Amino acid sequence: MAKQANIDISTIPANTGKGNVSSYYRWRTLIQYVILVGLASLGWIKLQNSAGRAACLGVIFPGGAYLANPNLLNVALFTLTVVFMPVTFFMWFGSGAILAPILNHICPIAIGAYLNKDGKFPFHMLYVVLGLSGVTITFFYVISVKLAAQNRRKRDERNLYLPELVSEVFERTQLPADKRELDLKTLRFVQYFMELGLQDIDDWSGFNIVDQFQTSSLRYQLYEIAYCLGTYQCIYTPSMRGKLSEAQTKVIDKSLTQKVMNYWKWESLFGHFSTNYDPVEWDNIMVTGYILKALGIYTNNTGDMRYTQPDCMEFVINNSNKFKHDIHSINKYLLRNWESNPYTVFPCEPNWIYSPCNLYGSAGSIAYDAAFHQKNFEKKREKILSQLQEDLSDELGTLVPIKSSLTGMTIPGFSGPTCEAFSAMDLVLLDEAAGVRSWVILREEHLTYDQEALTYKFKDLKTSDKIDLGNYNITEASPAALFAMVAAEHGDEEISQKLIKRIDNELAPLKVTSTGSYYNEGLSTWLTGFLLRGRLCRFRDWTRTIAEGPSKQCKLGPLLEGYDFQNVLVARAYSNDGTDLDLVLYNGGEPGKYSIRLGQLVPGAKYKYEFGTFEADDDGSLVLSVDLDGRTPIHIEKV
Repeated sequence: MAKQANIDISTIPANTGKGNVSSYYRWRTLIQYVILVGLASLGWIKLQNSAGRAACLGVIFPGGAYLANPNLLNVALFTLTVVFMPVTFFMWFGSGAILAPILNHICPIAIGAYLNKDGKFPFHMLYVVLGLSGVTITFFYVISVKLAAQNRRKRDERNLYLPELVSEVFERTQLPADKRELDLKTLRFVQYFMELGLQDIDDWSGFNIVDQFQTSSLRYQLYEIAYCLGTYQCIYTPSMRGKLSEAQTKVIDKSLTQKVMNYWKWESLFGHFSTNYDPVEWDNIMVTGYILKALGIYTNNTGDMRYTQPDCMEFVINNSNKFKHDIHSINKYLLRNWESNPYTVFPCEPNWIYSPCNLYGSAGSIAYDAAFHQKNFEKKREKILSQLQEDLSDELGTLVPIKSSLTGMTIPGFSGPTCEAFSAMDLVLLDEAAGVRSWVILREEHLTYDQEALTYKFKDLKTSDKIDLGNYNITEASPAALFAMVAAEHGDEEISQKLIKRIDNELAPLKVTSTGSYYNEGLSTWLTGFLLRGRLCRFRDWTRTIAEGPSKQCKLGPLLEGYDFQNVLVARAYSNDGTDLDLVLYNGGEPGKYSIRLGQLVPGAKYKYEFGTFEADDDGSLVLSVDLDGRTPIHIEKV
């Protein structure tokens, strides 16, 4: 279970949003700018060269060089530069390409200096440009001060209702591991993800291909498939391998291919100005943290050590840049980045720190430690939590999704409750109290029960909250899927199930494929994964999947290894004592006889089950024929 890092588990700490590191970088940025403005102003006053004087105004404010001689052409070019400022900042945010805003500042200096190389300028244009700069800085400063004051007042209001509601969540208990069984409807959604996972390495049917820089990227879809199948395996079928394990390894291996990883070349080039394209070593937690979580879950679920072999994973950037790593090296670099970054938490996009990505990385490192019985992450837990609370949170205690590591500044109003829900799932693993507080706030402030429709609906959402992260469509299914997932993890099963029902019936109707598997029409693959975790999880199932894994006897005892995964749907595969095997199977197609293969039996030993007795082969395996017609429980035990 998640460790407790806070003494007061119920209220938002007073130190949230008061990080010294962010403050240092903000002041450093401001001081550097003031020095540049001073030098540029001095240059305007002292220089005799017209081009040089115009360039000085361009240093003070983007496009300022044009205003040295404010004729029609220069004013038009200045306006164009200002219009492009948010565009280039979006490019920086979207792909880590810091080169874009730099060029938008530097190029107008050069062009403005050339256009005005022979002019005589009104002296007061210095004051005009200084005024533009001062008004801009003052505008953002006033907004930030007002927002901070509002946040502090709202934090006090939240702290009034949090203690009782947080305590109620802490009183909930997990369902016993030996009593878990999945329903047929959810099995059909699992089947769909297994079908996606088992596709050939060049087959991208069913995936969303929009861009490889932001949230629609293929890597996130692949990782989410691994998380969902890993959760299914850990909670419901820990004594099952075969196609389930194969699907997980195939999506992990697929995530290493050039189609998925080539984006890092461009982010390194235009964000770091570097030709070192290794995606693991430095500032890329959106790969290292995410894939480590998939690797840790798989390794801990199965005991399969394939990803521990040195250099067994080849990340292909392009034909001439291929980088070999393994699960150990990925975890090593993840820990090293946390150790060396001034914020502790570190960037994914070059120069941009995302709090959700660092939570994913925390979960990945926790899963690694669980798989290898280590405690490396425990040495980092307190520091990561404190930095997230102080430097990556606002005064409300809400995690700021994004922050510039260079300037210490965030993007105001960047996202809302949906992003908070996205973070709340893994925040539980870092600190259970913080995760519970986050969910309780989301539940109390953004959900309302519609008595007429008999379902839950949302309030106070932004438009950005309704963006499907995987395909950028606007749909209320996006917050519904994320809230359903987090509600399930925190034990609010009624909320989760009603939101899922609303999605299936209204927001993204359930569709049936030719194989009988289910998916939701219009949802991206990534969002479908969040929704599937909501279907799979009950109280603290995700925490169990990451931090604990299956019971030991399930790894050592008999296994279900072979089955036609589209016709034999496995609702339960569990060994109670390491010698038996409990199965609950459904027919995926027509009722009839189907073959299953068992493994890890005692060679030559006799076993019995509902349809008779058998003797294990010399290699500890056996193929059985079973009659399936609806829910079919099968108990195999050694005689």
